[in-house]
Amino acid sequence: MLIAQFLLKSSAYLIVILLAGLWLKPHAAFEHLPVESTPWQIPSSQPDAILHTPNIERLESGQYRLNYSINLEGVTPRALHWFIQNQANHFAYIDEKKIQWFQLSHPHEHNKLLIIDSPDAQSDQLHAGTVFEVQEQISEQNWRMRMRVRSFGEQGMDFDVIHSGYKVGELSYVFYPTPNGTQIDFSGTLGLDIPVLGDISNFYLFKKVMPEDLLDVWVLHNLETYQHMEKLIPILYRQRDNKQFSLS
Repeated sequence: MLIAQFLLKSSAYLIVILLAGLWLKPHAAFEHLPVESTPWQIPSSQPDAILHTPNIERLESGQYRLNYSINLEGVTPRALHWFIQNQANHFAYIDEKKIQWFQLSHPHEHNKLLIIDSPDAQSDQLHAGTVFEVQEQISEQNWRMRMRVRSFGEQGMDFDVIHSGYKVGELSYVFYPTPNGTQIDFSGTLGLDIPVLGDISNFYLFKKVMPEDLLDVWVLHNLETYQHMEKLIPILYRQRDNKQFSLS
């Protein structure tokens, strides 16, 4: 009995050390190269189209729960789905510079979207089962987030947030058609809800990987991204039958 208890405690201790090592493992740095100019200008103030104030709630388990709703004017759910699906493998030219769609959806803060794994080895589109990483700069700090697509279509999309092979959160977006465009309802949880290990893991997660002091800024950043999409997607969608896209 004593041996079994010792092995159990030892195993739990080793798991804690392993998780700590994974969470403390530093991310590789990336060079942030913002797009210097675009054909549109977005005000730096908070978006006017928010239906209710974004909510960020800290749960007892150490998780964070987030939600907001926003209207995307002049963009249908079909056009939004088309843009998001192709934001990794499609590019557009500004003058002679070739820029990934993902970066154009927030030219000053988005850096790159990378496909890590895909059920379709011949495609860099986003599909159910695709694992991808986004590189952004939030409040002048590099921010990386890796996600796995759980479901994706014109009705919305669901992502699992992944770190070091572990699922550490869920993000859900529901698209509703409106007379003027699309309403997006977002809800998400970040962090683990498991006894003991969850508290320890969440401590490292929100200190090292997704710093909790940046969560408010990250949500505002996402809302600003929709403002850019309102300008960008209609331009690209009019060119959807072209082989090459241009913003010049």
